[in-house]
Amino acid sequence: MGFTRRDEVRVALTRATNSAGTVFDRDIYFSVLALAWILLLPILAVPAIAIGYLVDVLANVRAGAGTATSVTFIAAFCLTGGADAFLRLLLVSLGERRYKRRHWTADRQVRAILRLSAVTEITLPMQLALGIFFAWRFG
Repeated sequence: MGFTRRDEVRVALTRATNSAGTVFDRDIYFSVLALAWILLLPILAVPAIAIGYLVDVLANVRAGAGTATSVTFIAAFCLTGGADAFLRLLLVSLGERRYKRRHWTADRQVRAILRLSAVTEITLPMQLALGIFFAWRFG
């Protein structure tokens, strides 16, 4: 049993997205990642409320300012992560659907879509920046 054309296309798709898995693996990965970010929000909100209360007491500021800022940061950070993972999940699904419609052919548009869905180094700094911005602006 040799290396078929279909296997070559799968390898090309995997390399185009800098991922170790197949299209289906990335689909599951981004689904779990989006769910994890959303579930992490209430888990991190409880310590954020405690830290915010401690900041309020130690800094002797108006009631709730530190709590609101810390919870706003955590909410923006987690929701940005969830939205990013969901967007990447949509891109993977779109690329997979186009790949199947083209009779398992990875044309230039499929490779471009899947390249966009790859996780990059900018994801966490983007979440951090948006968390800080929302905490500063609305916290």
